[in-house]
This record gives sequence, C-alpha cells and structure tokens, in this order.
Amino acid sequence: TDTTRVLDVAAAPGSKTTQIAARMMNRGAIIANEYSASRVKVLHANISRCGVQNAALTHFDGRVFGAVLPEAFDAILLDAPCSGEGVMRKDPDAMRHWSLESMSALAQTQYALILSAFHALKPGGVLIYSTCTLNAQENQQVCHALLTAFPDACQVEPLNTLFPEAHQAATPEGFLHVFPQIFDCEGVFVARLRKTATIA
Repeated sequence: TDTTRVLDVAAAPGSKTTQIAARMMNRGAIIANEYSASRVKVLHANISRCGVQNAALTHFDGRVFGAVLPEAFDAILLDAPCSGEGVMRKDPDAMRHWSLESMSALAQTQYALILSAFHALKPGGVLIYSTCTLNAQENQQVCHALLTAFPDACQVEPLNTLFPEAHQAATPEGFLHVFPQIFDCEGVFVARLRKTATIA
C-alpha cells in the first residue's frame, strides 16, 4: 500500500531493493541503506537504472536503526555481511580471508544487526534474514539467539513450501539452508521471522 515502509539494511548492489520496489509497484517507501561507502554509488546507479521512485538511500551502520527508528517498518530485509562460503564455486577468492576468528566476528556483527532490525520492526511485521554463507554460526545460531532473546515476540514462519522442492533445503525450524549440491546453485541461507508483540 501507499503507507507500507520497508527497510533494506544492507542494500548494495541493489538487486533485492529493486525487486522489493517492483513488488510494491513503486508505492510506499523503501529505505535502502548501505554501510560501505564504496558500494553506495553502485546502489544508486542500479536503483536509478531500474526506475525505482519510492526508495531513499542512506549510508549508516545498520546497527543504528533499532534505536533511531523503533517499530517504524512493516518489513525489513537483512541480507547480512557474511563470510561468503556459498559463493566459492564462482569466486574461489571469496575464501582467501576466511578464518574461524573472522567467522566469529561476523556472527557477532550479524547478531547486532538482526537485533537492531528487530527493534526497528513494527509488531506484526516480517524480518527476512539471509546470508550467502553455509555455516550454522552465521545462520541458524544468529536466528536462535534472537528467538531466545524474545521468545514471546519472535516466531519463525517456515519456508519449506516457498517454491517447489524447497523442502529439500528446509531445516527442522523452517529456515532454508541451501547447500550448492541440492539445487546445483550457490549456497544461501534464508529465515523469515515474524514480530508478534512490542518489545522493551
């Protein structure tokens, strides 16, 4: 609707933002945020190229939104910065800087981001958390930490019927954890979380 407000926390290069705008038929409002200064320019270029008219670009650390705009958004996409294990098939260099230490540091950042996003989400709203990595520490464990923190206000909406054969990649909780060999594709993780109540 014309009043729907969506936040894309880590929006560059913009393909997901443009798809969201298309689904919204260029109505409502999208905040397309990107923390990396070097990626804001390409985000702007792609949004402009695709004729998106309902998006405002911002350049903030995504961890600020929960405090600055509490319960302001109907839906939030957090395609989180991650270790990139899922793209190794097309980009072997993606693993050049991989280490257990960097993975743990990323998981801490991811939890800070998902916590901020959850605070910025309206009660009744939906939060999509996704990564292009394969390990449980950056995926299931981040989501479980949020569910544990807000057991009465956060619930998983299963994705096992999102598309034909999705059940092959579904976890017991209802997340999608796509390993490359399942669909002969890149690796990806997606969780759909519903905020069911106001939180402190």
